[in-house]
Amino acid sequence: MTEQTKIRFRAVTTSTNDTVAAILAYAKSPHLKELRLAVTQAYRYEVELKGADNNLLQNSPILQAVAVLALPYVPGENVTVVIDSSEISAQRSARASELKGLLGALLALNLAPGKLTYSLTPVVATNHLAVAEAEQAILGTDYAQLATAADEDDLLQRMQYKPS
Repeated sequence: MTEQTKIRFRAVTTSTNDTVAAILAYAKSPHLKELRLAVTQAYRYEVELKGADNNLLQNSPILQAVAVLALPYVPGENVTVVIDSSEISAQRSARASELKGLLGALLALNLAPGKLTYSLTPVVATNHLAVAEAEQAILGTDYAQLATAADEDDLLQRMQYKPS
C-alpha cells in the first residue's frame, strides 16, 4: 500500500471580502469537520515581523483560519485549507464591522459542537509561511470550542483579540 499524502492548500483571496466569503463558504460546507479561528499577535516593530508583510504593523492583530474538510472519495487524511491571505482586522472602523459581521454570521450558523473552534492564544502571522507551517501554527495551539452562547464581542474577547 502506498503512503497517503496529506492534502493542504492556501485559499486564494485578494481582498478582505474574498476572505470573509471563503471562511463562510467553508463553514457552510457539509464536509466541514472543523473551522479553527485564530488571531495573530499584535506587531508594533518591524523587527518582530520575521518576513511577514509590513502592513501588519498597521493592521495587526488579524484573523486567520484553517478549515478541515472530510471530502468524499478522497482517501486518507482530511483536506485542510489555510485562510490567511487578506488581513481581516478591527484596526479601522470599516474592517471592524466586517470582522464582527463575519463572526456574527459564523455564530448564526449554529454549527454542531466541535465544528467552530478558536485558538486560546494569539498566533504568529502565517501568510509568509509555507502552507504546512501555517496550518501547524494555527492548529497547533491550545483551543476551545464554543460550548455556550456567544456574540461577536464575546468571541473576540475569548480569542484575546486586543486591537491597539
